[in-house]
Amino acid sequence: NVLVQAAADVGLDADDVRKRLATDEDVARVSADAQEAAEKGISGVPTYVFAQKYAVSGAQDPNLLARAIRDVSAEINAQAAE
Repeated sequence: NVLVQAAADVGLDADDVRKRLATDEDVARVSADAQEAAEKGISGVPTYVFAQKYAVSGAQDPNLLARAIRDVSAEINAQAAE
């Protein structure tokens, strides 16, 4: 199975992956995670969430991500100093 081989190639246990693929064991968990993401307005991947408050969605220029990190960090530091 190509999926099992791909999982093994990245270090996952092939037998565990084979067992999970044969059942619906993880369906509820994945569905709940997807629902939670949708409720938070996350609709694309990747999505980066900073300080559980700000999100940047989709592939972005590294400079934009660095600026977002600096801005959120400055805000958190300012709040901590109050």
